[in-house]
Amino acid sequence: MYIKGRYIVSACALLFLQQALASAMDCTKAASVVEKAICADKPLYELDAQMGAAYRKLIKAAPGQAEVKKAQRQWLKERDQCVEDVTCLKQRYQDRLQALHAEWIEAVAYKPDDIDKQVMEDLQQRVR
Repeated sequence: MYIKGRYIVSACALLFLQQALASAMDCTKAASVVEKAICADKPLYELDAQMGAAYRKLIKAAPGQAEVKKAQRQWLKERDQCVEDVTCLKQRYQDRLQALHAEWIEAVAYKPDDIDKQVMEDLQQRVR
């Protein structure tokens, strides 16, 4: 039973890793110096995969997709200024991942509408 559970956990981990790496850039099509630097550095390539997954998750959740896409294009320009400086690239990716995560949290956070606010006010008055 214990061994069977380990196989299941291992299979799930492998599927997760494959999905994350599938969202990274296709290194066979790497054209720019930056893309080649990303493909040559495994931790940086993994950051690219994480960023791609986070970006797609935000696109699905965000109401203003045009704004998200515009911000991503701007970030890509800033990223490309690092050229082949791996430390700079890693920092840009980490910063972008944090920003995408914060935007995703904002996009999926519950925001009360007017009816919710009215119900809350009524409840507060009854409590008093």
